[in-house]
Amino acid sequence: MIGIAGGLIGPPVLQWLQAKERERRLRGEKFEALVIAILETQVWLAEVQNAQFRGRGDVRLCPITKAYAIATIYFPCLLTKVNELNAVTLDHVQWIAQAALKKHSGVEGYADDVAVSYQPFTDKMNEMIGELNRTAGREFGVRAGVRSLGQ
Repeated sequence: MIGIAGGLIGPPVLQWLQAKERERRLRGEKFEALVIAILETQVWLAEVQNAQFRGRGDVRLCPITKAYAIATIYFPCLLTKVNELNAVTLDHVQWIAQAALKKHSGVEGYADDVAVSYQPFTDKMNEMIGELNRTAGREFGVRAGVRSLGQ
């Protein structure tokens, strides 16, 4: 009798456990892609600046777009932070465009306030990294694995 019950209950339970493991693995992969996209935003800003000031390189799609897509589907709890990071990123891109316009117009000191313009991005990025670390802890039992900017 026990053998029959085990034969009937075992396969569905095994399938359920395997499905849960696949879901956990997929969420882990998506979380990793999200973290990479967020961190690539800093590199992307440098690419934008090089393209605007020096005419070097092609500017690709902002990585926050990918982060937003992943967060929307898999980690909606992070959408507010992704949106906040996107807003300060766009503000800095606007500053880069204005500074480049000044440079090409021959205005002296076109980039004097770069640090002031970049600081809100750095602050938001550090907040985002903190939130990523908290989410990794909740979702995967991982302790602070992503470091803040400047560490």
